[in-house]
Amino acid sequence: MLKIVETGSKTWENRHLTFTEEIDNLYDMWNSADDDVLISYTRMSEAIQGQIGEVIDQGITLRALGGGWTWSRIATCHKGRMYNTKGLNLRFSLGPSLVDDAYTGSSQDLIFVQCGVSIHELNVYLKRKGRSLKTSGASNGQTIVGAMSTGTHGSAFGFGAIQEFVVGLHIITGPDPQVPEHNVYIERASHRVTKPAFAEKLKAKYILNDDLFNAAVVSFGSFGFIHGLLVETEPLYLLECY
Repeated sequence: MLKIVETGSKTWENRHLTFTEEIDNLYDMWNSADDDVLISYTRMSEAIQGQIGEVIDQGITLRALGGGWTWSRIATCHKGRMYNTKGLNLRFSLGPSLVDDAYTGSSQDLIFVQCGVSIHELNVYLKRKGRSLKTSGASNGQTIVGAMSTGTHGSAFGFGAIQEFVVGLHIITGPDPQVPEHNVYIERASHRVTKPAFAEKLKAKYILNDDLFNAAVVSFGSFGFIHGLLVETEPLYLLECY
């Protein structure tokens, strides 16, 4: 059974201890222990929508919390709810049947990761599969969505930062499961990767739009609760430094 637990904390301090923010409450989140990863994931999507409904009713804001590495208050919400997502660390591969025919890569390149997966967890998971992230920063304690949505480090020679290997965004934008726009899955129209059937499995509205994707990929959580990402990986490689 999934858990969203109220901790009672009324302040939040970033990892580097450079500021303390006054908040309404801090909540810890864990997935349900279902054998089916997708069922566990979609149940959490529904729970997130329920939490969004609660804060709307109370007239306050919410923000998802990753590794807490932010140097800026912009990643917090004053007197709002903060949700610790580090327990949301599901990840799974895509079958070939879900990959669009126009996609030039392989289904083996693609991994779907939940928002709280840390860069370290993802590196360990991918190594077992003989895969690697295309780029990464010098540190690995950040969550994948936190690192992506705050525009942090990770660029390499001839390749951009973390955002460049993200090819799909699953965002919870509102409380009502009956409103398609409250649960969306977005890809670039110019780089279509999956078939609509994949969004259907996430119970999300399928959207192809370059401008919308590019705006949401570094949005500090202001577009909604980014629940999951589809990322492109590459075969495991050795990085040599000189």
